[in-house]
Amino acid sequence: MTSPPMASTVKQSIWQNRNFVILLSTGFLLSFGSRVYELALPLIIYELTQSSVAMGTMRALQFLPVFCSAW
Repeated sequence: MTSPPMASTVKQSIWQNRNFVILLSTGFLLSFGSRVYELALPLIIYELTQSSVAMGTMRALQFLPVFCSAW
């Protein structure tokens, strides 16, 4: 019995894989945009209302789905 011939595989850098680079860059942009939103939204609420209570309420409501999903 002879063993099947081994296919020669060339190891490529993961950075040469176009799909991986697209996935990584869009994930980075999505994360960056989310953080900017988290920072800007309370400041916009405060700028519009001049009320720290409104800003705090908005932040509390923002975390409501996290607490509801835990139960």
